[in-house]
Amino acid sequence: VKVTDSASNTASATFNLTILVGVSITTGSPLPAGYAGSAYSQTLAAAGGSGTGYTWTVTGGAASLAAANLSLSSGGVLSGTPSSASTPSFTVKVTDSASNTASATFSLTIQATLSITTGTTLPNGTVSALYSQNLGATGGSGSGYTWTVTAGTSQLTALNLSLSTGGVLSGTPATNGSASFTAKVTDSSSHTARSEEHTSEL
Repeated sequence: VKVTDSASNTASATFNLTILVGVSITTGSPLPAGYAGSAYSQTLAAAGGSGTGYTWTVTGGAASLAAANLSLSSGGVLSGTPSSASTPSFTVKVTDSASNTASATFSLTIQATLSITTGTTLPNGTVSALYSQNLGATGGSGSGYTWTVTAGTSQLTALNLSLSTGGVLSGTPATNGSASFTAKVTDSSSHTARSEEHTSEL
């Protein structure tokens, strides 16, 4: 630029200036679900502003997080090990190194621990009669359970029994005997639970 006074004297100077994009929180809500009894960790993200030195703080819902045994670090990491199912909701603020800020509200679901509810001794069956027994689970994502046998498949096969992915143990045994097997259930979020040995006699 050049400045000129009333006597036509002049002076010039060159200036540099940076236009920054406003700081914003890029992580969406709700956050990924957690599980009671399992460590939880989720990193919040921001963009824009000075581009460096983001500092995170909780501005609302701190009690909700504390009740879920979760806390947010200044680096934006939400972590802890929830002890029970809950649905915390909280508001955070991110501040960049130039003191620009942005806020957002988040929610997440802490799901009950995935577990198998069927006892380890199954009802007995009868030779030449159709056998059918449903295995049960609770907790986790609450839907989309998938069952597999992780040990004892040969014993089930010898009795002409098999476990479906839906958790139904079925078949028509041709001979008497007993089978012990271990089952695993997986929920729709890929969390798993394993049974103790299940035993059935025919």
